[in-house]
Amino acid sequence: MGVSAAIAGTALVTGYLSDQASSKASDAMQNSAEMQAQIQKDIYEQSRQDYAPWREAGTAALGGLQEMLNPNYDLTTSPGYQWRLGQGVSALDKSAAARGNLLSGQQLKAVTDYGQNIGAQEYNNRFNRLASLAGLGQSGTAGTVQAGQNYATGASNAYGNMGQARASGYLGQANAWGNAMNQGLGMYGASQGWYG
Repeated sequence: MGVSAAIAGTALVTGYLSDQASSKASDAMQNSAEMQAQIQKDIYEQSRQDYAPWREAGTAALGGLQEMLNPNYDLTTSPGYQWRLGQGVSALDKSAAARGNLLSGQQLKAVTDYGQNIGAQEYNNRFNRLASLAGLGQSGTAGTVQAGQNYATGASNAYGNMGQARASGYLGQANAWGNAMNQGLGMYGASQGWYG
């Protein structure tokens, strides 16, 4: 009976040690996967912060573009238009005054033409600047979306790895105890002369 107890005890100790090793391996794999998921999340959050100014500028510019497309939009109230118009009219007036034509029909036509041209130029310039900013915002949004997709893929993989680690640990523990029992029974049977 002493040999049988020793054999059974050895099998149980072996099973216990295998169970503990399998559990530790599973825990290590799960911890690694959790760290991977956290790193993915941290990178995603940092990307969102990094792209935020571009998204915000693009959103504001898009609002400006929509405002410009409104039929009631008045470019003449913009500071850029007012400054350019004032500078141009002042130069035309000085030139006309030097020639003695300050209030002539030719001078009034030159000022009207200049005002219309500067209006079209300023409208196009403003539209192009806003469109460029809106494009930067679109790029910032695309970058944020890509970072989100990367995070989703990485986190999904990490969580899948956690599940596999947990399942692997359970299977390893079950196998360890099953092998220990089989080994113990086999040794006990051999000591009793069951196999002949």
